[in-house]
Amino acid sequence: MKASIILATYNKNEVLHNTMMGLSKQNISFPYEVCIVDDGSDISPEGIIRKYIPDDILKFKRFEKNVGPINAKQHSYKMASEDSDILVTMACDVIPLDYDCIERLCKGIGEKIFTIAEVNTMEVDPNMYTRWDSEVEKMKGGFSGMHPYLNVYCGSLKPGRWYIFLGAFRREDAEDVNLFGLKDVSYRKNLNKGGYQSVFPMVRAMHQMHISNRYYT
Repeated sequence: MKASIILATYNKNEVLHNTMMGLSKQNISFPYEVCIVDDGSDISPEGIIRKYIPDDILKFKRFEKNVGPINAKQHSYKMASEDSDILVTMACDVIPLDYDCIERLCKGIGEKIFTIAEVNTMEVDPNMYTRWDSEVEKMKGGFSGMHPYLNVYCGSLKPGRWYIFLGAFRREDAEDVNLFGLKDVSYRKNLNKGGYQSVFPMVRAMHQMHISNRYYT
């Protein structure tokens, strides 16, 4: 088993410290890598990312010009090593709260079965990473959960759209539904058509409300 954690980011530096800290705290017992594309942010996030993610597991690419979320996600997927059999899609503004989030998501998948974290949303201090342990415990203590398929939306997102903030797929299944070539609204149609089932393995994550109006996963 090997997992590739896939992220794309665009002008989200104000929340990346918390996201990267949460990712760096993960206890993962199998090989994994982190593939990140910066889609032409005004200020490069590379320094923030490398502060938390070791060079030996990081693949980072920065576009000089913005190419849009679908193209950026496609490129991050293509960065995944050929021997990765699990793809974890993760939004750049989401904090995994449990230290075994990635482990549990990956171990819960199966043939045509994918896993999704339960995500809540709140205003989070961008400097939370400096008080990490105490702040995470507060969040987990008051975590009520929300429907993972999206009661969480803002900006241009509308009710009824799926938005996978943090989830894991077998690579062959992700390719089957063209996961990284679709707008979020198209996930449901392809997953239902393909007979896929979702599992929610009590994995908690927090979406950070942020200054930018544009959602970017």
